Amino acid sequence: MFCTNCGHKNDEHAKFCEDCGKPMQDEPTTQSLNQAPPPVTPTTKTGNKKSRPIVISALILVVCFSAGGIWYFQSQDKSPMSSKTEGESFNLVEESEETSREETQEKAKKKPTKESTEEIEEKNDTKTVKNKQALRMQISQIDNSAFPTMTLYTQIKDRNNQTIADIKKDTFEVKEIGPDGKEQNLAIKDILPVEESTEMNINLVLDQSGSMDEDNKINNAKVAASKFIDEILSNQNNHVEITSFDSYVHNVQAFSSDNQKLKQAIDSIELGDQTALYDALYDALIQTNQTTGARFVIAFTDGDENASLHSENEVIELSKQTGIPVYIIGIGSDINAAYLESFTASCNGDYYSAEVEDLSTVLLDIYEDIYSQQKDLYKVTYTSKANDKLDQYYTVSVSAAKKSAFNGQAKLEYMPQDNIAAIDNRNILDIIEAKTDVENVAVAIVDLKTNVEFRVGNARQSYVASGFYAPIYTVASTVDQDVADQMMKTMDNDAGNTLIDEFGGLSSVTDALSDQGYTQTTFNRKFGDVKASEAGNENYTSAVDSAKILRDIYDNDGYKNMNWDLTKDGIVLPANVKTYAHRGQGIGAAYNVFAIIETDDVKYGIAIMTAHTGSNNKEAQAVAVPMISDILAEVHKGMTGH
Repeated sequence: MFCTNCGHKNDEHAKFCEDCGKPMQDEPTTQSLNQAPPPVTPTTKTGNKKSRPIVISALILVVCFSAGGIWYFQSQDKSPMSSKTEGESFNLVEESEETSREETQEKAKKKPTKESTEEIEEKNDTKTVKNKQALRMQISQIDNSAFPTMTLYTQIKDRNNQTIADIKKDTFEVKEIGPDGKEQNLAIKDILPVEESTEMNINLVLDQSGSMDEDNKINNAKVAASKFIDEILSNQNNHVEITSFDSYVHNVQAFSSDNQKLKQAIDSIELGDQTALYDALYDALIQTNQTTGARFVIAFTDGDENASLHSENEVIELSKQTGIPVYIIGIGSDINAAYLESFTASCNGDYYSAEVEDLSTVLLDIYEDIYSQQKDLYKVTYTSKANDKLDQYYTVSVSAAKKSAFNGQAKLEYMPQDNIAAIDNRNILDIIEAKTDVENVAVAIVDLKTNVEFRVGNARQSYVASGFYAPIYTVASTVDQDVADQMMKTMDNDAGNTLIDEFGGLSSVTDALSDQGYTQTTFNRKFGDVKASEAGNENYTSAVDSAKILRDIYDNDGYKNMNWDLTKDGIVLPANVKTYAHRGQGIGAAYNVFAIIETDDVKYGIAIMTAHTGSNNKEAQAVAVPMISDILAEVHKGMTGH
């Protein structure tokens, strides 16, 4: 296409001339696209002002010569006009018009100034924006498992909620904003639709609290979950984990693509008591974070949270750290729907409501709707340039490129490296089951860098607190620091009892621990009081409380006085670690280990509590020691990655 202003040949789709910057105009249909148009006489006021005086002068001369010519012709029979004069007169007109045309074209051909170029681009952008297609965009989840390669699972739909097809990578742009506010524009490596080959890992979290017995809700929920398993596993790349909860959390079946195992796990779920929803979601996020690909958690519940140790904010924070969304289905009318909508939105998921009537069908429809949403996503892959503060939040945005035909943007906070350990609960359970019943062992771990917790077995159940001096240190060390240090260094019963007395007695210790959130830790006898123990007055704690108390004494350096050598009992420690530990034996053949383990890269607290692994303390120790050695090795592998 040729510019009608300067004659420059442009691309046929150009909206502005590449040479003079003027808007392109459609040429007459009779004009050949390959033939330059004839020169156009400029019609600007400047050009007309230049040519008009010369034209008038020429006309006057013509009139004069004509009059003279009549007289001359009549008197001398000559031609009325001299060819030279006529020629000069018309040459003046032609030169004047040609000069005006050339000057105007020359002026038009000059490169636009910087200001005029920006004005043209602004007009071009404004014109383009008006014609852009508005998009509905959302970053559903982020996979940072291969950092610095990042994968954003992104919804890209039109106003009618239809997924846009055939998206190209140059259609969108990615930008990262660091904790310091610094922005970096990054190149998109690929933008591809989630296909059948894409791995999906879905954690189904099922409510087995006592209220699920009403209206046969538990059985209808099992039917829906089993049918959904069939749908998910129609893609052989998908895996499902079954988590259930009542007052406690149960890892019923680890991630698997075995349809039969998963359905057997669902069928095995039995009704319990209360509703520890937060704990179940927290554990599900921990386990799901060990997978790759598209990952999400779907839970259903028929009542409000009333039994968790983890808080709402801890679940939201873990969801943000891992980039894994949480979806919740509320069953029946006894649900705070507004709250769950807000909660799931904070977890980058969504909330669905289901009536009790025809529950199995409704649940299945919701499951399939969530699953369908995940399949309609695009995978946006790019390489992050984040190289520091990797454990802080960045913001990533995906937006339509300025030159694209679309207009839309999605943002999400994420952590480049969540540093959440890959501890496999299933492997630890296998170790326990090889030695004793799972009910006899509780394990809880706390990552002292991230504060993320891991629990295995009956981690929330109360066990005899043999060898656990840290609770007294936590609440009473400020009373007498020297006595507290002595107690921790040698597991000194007398020093511990002195602190208990100075603090106000056993009930005061228990109340203070409860006030700090350690509700499963109670002191009913003094250290070394065998008679009180035999009379049924025992000290109790849970592995969960123990791990949290270890975190507290780590924060105030109280752990550095824990110097029991676990290898004296035959426990094998991971290589190249520094260990601060206490251990204890007591009534009910209890054998407990409480330790903080450090390397240059990791720091974690671990509580391993056992009971009834033998008929006496000697037999119990013979079972517990090799089992604890294997558990420590498995936990350390998960913490360090090797």
